[in-house]
Amino acid sequence: MVITSPKRLGYARFLQDNPEALDWTIQSLVLAHQSRHDGDFKRCLALFETLREGVTEEQARRYHEVLTECLGQVVLKIPELAQACG
Repeated sequence: MVITSPKRLGYARFLQDNPEALDWTIQSLVLAHQSRHDGDFKRCLALFETLREGVTEEQARRYHEVLTECLGQVVLKIPELAQACG
């Protein structure tokens, strides 16, 4: 992993000290979505993307599943878009 800034160095150290940080972020993303807190949902997305360099294959799969489920619910709520796309 190439670290290009002090900020990235901080994130890298945080991940080394807290490998479960991405798991917490994914769980927070799910909870924010379930509680319809859009601001928190966006913060969780941003945090996950910031920490993405340390993601495992399993975490990437779970993140993708969560986003797919969230997007699926949005499409189900807007049938006009679903019909236009399909």
